Amino acid sequence: MNIIDALGGGQRAWIKLAAILGTIAAIVFAIVYMTTRETVTSGGENGEDVPLLVGLKALMHNKYWFSVLAMQFCCVLHQVTTLTVGVYYAKYILNDAKLVGNIIMYHHFPALVVMLLVPIALDGGASKAHARYSERRIHAAWLSLISLVYASGVPFIISMGLRGIGFGAFSSVIYGMLADTVEYGEWKTGVRTQAINVTANGVGQKIGSGLGTAAFGGLLTMCGYNGMAEVQTASAVSCIRIIFIIAPIAIYLILIVLAWLFKLDKQFPQIQKELEERKRSKAAVN
Repeated sequence: MNIIDALGGGQRAWIKLAAILGTIAAIVFAIVYMTTRETVTSGGENGEDVPLLVGLKALMHNKYWFSVLAMQFCCVLHQVTTLTVGVYYAKYILNDAKLVGNIIMYHHFPALVVMLLVPIALDGGASKAHARYSERRIHAAWLSLISLVYASGVPFIISMGLRGIGFGAFSSVIYGMLADTVEYGEWKTGVRTQAINVTANGVGQKIGSGLGTAAFGGLLTMCGYNGMAEVQTASAVSCIRIIFIIAPIAIYLILIVLAWLFKLDKQFPQIQKELEERKRSKAAVN
């Protein structure tokens, strides 16, 4: 928020900051794109030359890809309700806009620690299923403390930290789960579509992010929020409170159900075995 103050404060300052950060991100992405060399040499039968329509048709039969996409939608909505709305929560509920930095730190630091620890746990023999089980336990613990979010001090920090831990655990395993859906799709349809799986997933996330942010803005507008006003209406303040505190509960409950229904880990060894057998049979025929 000190940056916002330095840029003059108000809506214009946020627009300036968004433009600056967007420009920096575009430059960094361009550098990464221009300095990255593809090392994938597989083609044809392994999916790189699959026609777009054929690949999309095969993707529609990949239920686990849709499951991962839905979980990532939940992740995006988590970020909107916790971090985007956190700006408004700090300003209008905690009465200090500068506290948004604290909210982000209380969320991101535990998330970063978990992201660093999960790969170690996986290397130590734990499976993604165990990681998701831990995530569900973390979210359950967070739900038990959600009422404390109204408080200040340690209870508030704990509740934000638990959100961060759940977010970190989820973020650490989700792309591995996405990669597994490629194998499932090939096993299910006979078409390997790794490029389409990843690209379509990315597009879906962007759409989800846009819809989530738009929905949040629409709700605030319906409740009488005015970004130019110094004091907000009671209904707008209540809306901010509900989105920040209540909405994540529904999001996490959906995520828990989706994670519980994701059974690919149990099927994966057999799927890999059958795919190898198919390749050997095809090689023998040729």
